[in-house]
Amino acid sequence: MVNINSTNMPPYPQNMTLSPLAQEILTKRANNADTFTKNPPSLSLLQPQPKRVSFGEGVKLVAKGFFVKIKDMITDIVKHPIKTAAAIALTSGVLLALPLISIPTAVGASVIALGFAGFSLYGMGKAISSALRNSQAGDNDALREDLKNIGGKTLDLAISLPFVPKAFNTVKNQIKYGKIGVNTELWNNFKNAKGIKAKYGEIRKANVALINDVNFQAGVDKLQKQLKFDDKIKQEYLDLRKYDGKEFIERAYARMTTDLGYGKDAPRLEILETTSLKRGGGYSGGQHKITMRTVPKNNDFVMSKSETLSVMRHELQHFQQFVDVERAKNAGYGFEKMLNDKQIHILESVKIPAENHRKAMNLPAFREYINNYRESMKSAQKVAARQGEITSGTKRFKDLAKIYKNQIDYQSLDTTLLDSKVVNGKKEIAPVANVFKWLKQLFGYRGQFIEREANRAGGIFTRASSSTMLPLIVSNIQTQSLKEQM
Repeated sequence: MVNINSTNMPPYPQNMTLSPLAQEILTKRANNADTFTKNPPSLSLLQPQPKRVSFGEGVKLVAKGFFVKIKDMITDIVKHPIKTAAAIALTSGVLLALPLISIPTAVGASVIALGFAGFSLYGMGKAISSALRNSQAGDNDALREDLKNIGGKTLDLAISLPFVPKAFNTVKNQIKYGKIGVNTELWNNFKNAKGIKAKYGEIRKANVALINDVNFQAGVDKLQKQLKFDDKIKQEYLDLRKYDGKEFIERAYARMTTDLGYGKDAPRLEILETTSLKRGGGYSGGQHKITMRTVPKNNDFVMSKSETLSVMRHELQHFQQFVDVERAKNAGYGFEKMLNDKQIHILESVKIPAENHRKAMNLPAFREYINNYRESMKSAQKVAARQGEITSGTKRFKDLAKIYKNQIDYQSLDTTLLDSKVVNGKKEIAPVANVFKWLKQLFGYRGQFIEREANRAGGIFTRASSSTMLPLIVSNIQTQSLKEQM
């Protein structure tokens, strides 16, 4: 006969939590002592059950698993440096060799990223499924291990999912626009190059050329959908790749402004060669020009052809925004109203008393600025007349309200016309040369509607050149994490 109060039994504190089965057994014992005596239960059923996992404990366990995974990766690198170096060398060697068969390193890295992301998602799904099963079964010890495992899988997802969208597009574009085959030119240059540094330089140069060519073709396809031109014009864009330097920019600008319907009324093009890091482009409504800033290199420029078209399309969208302001003049917008509102806004922003507004607006520099603006807008007015009126019933009108407000508000350059000027022999206008105010205006502008819209227009072309090192670094981190799971 089993005596539950026997000294041979484990301690049974009054506040002990028993499982439902253990409680049922004790109830049966009380109701039918004989049955209990003949068929004694396993004593393990009467043991205290592990405490249930609370939400707070669960979060801590997941976090612990996350940081333990990081620690294990670092520990493995420190304990096995040769094995780690061999894995890095193998991954890097395979990726760097891809341009020899006309595949950019970014494509190989993207395949690794997609494969790792798929493996990580599978591992996370498996860990969550196990946690749900153990939770339902009441196996709290196993559930705790599952939560730590989920934390480790979270790290895997964190170093894989952010790269998935770009990796997917990279692979998709390579399949559609790229090719696979022996890169004879690179093979010859690689063999003739003296030293590791020179050989790496040849691979890097070929790699950038391959990815930029794919990006250019993909961008032209998107531009065709955006501007709705036929395949003959599309081929003219593709043929631009045989030109370099200024000739490429001039031909591309003439082609794009024609397709946008601007023709001879397009802003004049200025190509500014610079040795500074400030490259890209800019649109000046007051001067009716678009500036393409680039750094000369041999017979070409540092900016890729794809990046050049991106900047060009971006800046031409700013011109279109000015055109749209004039197209809505009958609905309360237009250049005249914008300039009048703009000059009042500028004067108030530099704290000029209202009674001095008229005097300030008669300043020679300011008057010249406004007159030049009006002169520059004549071409935009012609384009606006061809494109037709924008009415308050259209979506574009609602977008225009944001554009109009931002054109009035943004005056970081305009205010310099009023700095320290003299009115009637007196220095009445306060300087606004404040670096913090300038930075606030600059970064505020970057997030404004007019800039976001121009970014979308130019974003059809991939602007940045492909880096050789970034795909290598990311791929090696992912490979190291994968190795920890094998």
